[in-house]
Amino acid sequence: MQYDEPVPPALPDAVARLGDAVRELKRACKSGEDLDRTRELVRQGAELAGRAWSQGVRAYGEAMISDLRTGQSELLRATGCRPEDANGTVRRAAGAGEAEARPPVRARMSRPVRRRPAVRGAPGRRPDMFRPPTRVA
Repeated sequence: MQYDEPVPPALPDAVARLGDAVRELKRACKSGEDLDRTRELVRQGAELAGRAWSQGVRAYGEAMISDLRTGQSELLRATGCRPEDANGTVRRAAGAGEAEARPPVRARMSRPVRRRPAVRGAPGRRPDMFRPPTRVA
């Protein structure tokens, strides 16, 4: 990565998983076996890419993750998936990886949020202080 960008631990794992999926596709095509293992490796790689993104990357890391996701989608298409199914599978897996690394805010909260009633006017002042002055004749 350039300019000393952070490299989340999940990013090299995501790249390696894509390579594993390509090798598995080649092996399965030669032997005539089912392509489910290839699809599973792609899903795992997309999840790792999502986790890496949520752990913090900069410009080059984001570009790398985008390229990974494109490659994962293309590899799923090579296994016979329709384009929209391949894209959806990668998107869902990446989202699961993101949520695993950084759960949504509500999931991390230990108690319910109490809503305060809206107060008109500036904080700390009574609303009647903002009435226009009355004229005394």
